[in-house]
Amino acid sequence: MKKPTKIFAISLIAYCLLPLPTANLLADTHKLDSLLQALQTAKHDTTKIKALNTLARKFITSKPDTALVLAQQALELSQAADWQQGLISSYHNIGYVHYVQSNYPAALKSWTKTLELSEQEGDRKGMAGSYGNIGIIYTNQSSYPQALEYYFKSLKIYKELGEKSKVLANTYNNIGLIYYNQSSYTQALEYYFKALEIREELGDKQGMAASYNNIGIIYKNQSSYPQALEYYFKSLKIKVQLGDKKGMANSYTNIGSLYTSLFEQGDSPDTLGYGVNLERAGGLAAKNPALLLDTALYYQQQALLINKELSDEYNMTFSLSGIGTIYVQKQKYTKAIQYYQQAALLADSIGALQQESEAHSGLTECYEQLGSYKLSLEHYKQYTTLKDT
Repeated sequence: MKKPTKIFAISLIAYCLLPLPTANLLADTHKLDSLLQALQTAKHDTTKIKALNTLARKFITSKPDTALVLAQQALELSQAADWQQGLISSYHNIGYVHYVQSNYPAALKSWTKTLELSEQEGDRKGMAGSYGNIGIIYTNQSSYPQALEYYFKSLKIYKELGEKSKVLANTYNNIGLIYYNQSSYTQALEYYFKALEIREELGDKQGMAASYNNIGIIYKNQSSYPQALEYYFKSLKIKVQLGDKKGMANSYTNIGSLYTSLFEQGDSPDTLGYGVNLERAGGLAAKNPALLLDTALYYQQQALLINKELSDEYNMTFSLSGIGTIYVQKQKYTKAIQYYQQAALLADSIGALQQESEAHSGLTECYEQLGSYKLSLEHYKQYTTLKDT
């Protein structure tokens, strides 16, 4: 039967031409009231279209249905006024709503229209943004050759324009992600480093943390554990500085997973050259390989605490299963079952089929080790059913 899957997370930055606001804009009542007033008093269609699209962008992630209505109203006015820039913004926002709602065919249709209009206007920067957005859609559909085609089209224009910004770094990052998904780790590393170089020049701390994390994941997949740990901790350091709790939880999960993998492969902590990190995890000596599991457990528990604090149920399933995997390695199967069961129930409640499947995989092994073959078979059936689904 299949052994539990070792879980880690990838930090992916996707971008669009018109960035979404990052603040809590619903709470910014003054700005919202100003936009509503501008919408009501607008004497020209172009002013009204701008206000509608600005409002739409504010609601894309919080109230996507509202955002869609606003963007469609802006589109109708733009069509009546035959205003190209209004059409571009409206189609972009409509596509973004569909993207947030995971309606990728509809998003692709809207962003293809945005690309066509940008081409008509000769707006090369707009074209580059649209190529990138379309690449993101193909990435989410696992259509990797098409995604690369559009990412490289976007990259070509940005380089010709002499662009050196976050969107260029994001393009490199997303190309790296494609190569990662194709297990082309050398090429993935090349593009992740290109993204990192730009982010370091720009002083983009959030982007740097994401790049460090992604580079760490590549090194882990190449079994280059000292390098992986080095970049995981670089990423974590920035996230702590920024107070990025969700990012910190992601880093803790990755670090915990790495230490679990080290134990499974029988590596000694001394070979890492990272005894200082073991000490951070509670004064552990870097001599006994079994202490790797205690270190792994420490970081997974830290991730779980933050995910609970943030009510991040999706990532809680990763933390719970990660802790279950550690207890399996410790041969504490009853304890492991407690965590796998929590992961399975939580994953089921939020419809996270892959995480639920992996939790049942862990339960399969636990019950098998305990000699409860009937229960083991039941969970194996649930695992295979979910995997097929």
